[in-house]
Amino acid sequence: DKAISVSYMPFMGNIVFSSVAGAYNFEKIGPVSLSVTNLNYGKFIERQEDGSEIGEFSAQEYAVVLGKSYTIGVITLGADVKFLGSQIGSYRAQAWATDLGAIFKHPEQDFTFGFAVKNLGKVYKKYTETSKDSLPFDVQLGASYRFKHAPLRISLTGNHLNKWDIVYNDPNQTTKVDEKGQPIQKKTKNFERLVRHSTLALEIMPVKFLDLRFSYNYLMSRELSLTDGLSSAGISFGGAIRWQFLEAAYTHSIVSNAGGMNTFTLNMRLGELSDL
Repeated sequence: DKAISVSYMPFMGNIVFSSVAGAYNFEKIGPVSLSVTNLNYGKFIERQEDGSEIGEFSAQEYAVVLGKSYTIGVITLGADVKFLGSQIGSYRAQAWATDLGAIFKHPEQDFTFGFAVKNLGKVYKKYTETSKDSLPFDVQLGASYRFKHAPLRISLTGNHLNKWDIVYNDPNQTTKVDEKGQPIQKKTKNFERLVRHSTLALEIMPVKFLDLRFSYNYLMSRELSLTDGLSSAGISFGGAIRWQFLEAAYTHSIVSNAGGMNTFTLNMRLGELSDL
């Protein structure tokens, strides 16, 4: 209740991600949240087919999300409605979507289990009449457990559960051939397909006001790796410091050897001001 969160992430090539979110518990209808997110790709040089410069254009994506939750005992249900927009120069696409979810919280132990269906909706305005625009539909499961006698929380999230095989085979990648010169079809084992759906996270709380966080996204690691082996891509680490009603958090996500993403977040629990 009365919570505000502000996030800022500068990225490569003047790309900037930012978001503002807030929640308020209304007396009659209960908790409601509102968030605005923007991903700005910056300015680009616009050219004719012959390469001559004719000006500049911008590109960005944005989302406005209105959410509602309702708690019944140990179960909390949630839903939101999203207006999504994308703009690349004079081309624009817009869509409406909704997310549905539920969380079970154990009444005695610090254990939660969640389920979410994301991006149910439709693109009602496409970039062009012939473009095939669609929403990234996603089904997720997640569980989190904090050990009773250790300052440690472990979380496991399953992503893209609506599709079993999410392995991307790059058609431009050099194909291996056999002794007869025939291309060798690349095979992916079922265990590899399984772990690509998973994200593992650890949270260490050495003192009351400090959290240290680490996560590993195997799908990101495989898709952003330049070789067939494992890479540091997909690793994220950071932490959060709390003081009274404020929390400041920082995360660094490794994308490639060329660099990564730094996310800065400030959370304010204004509802706790009256307790000070």
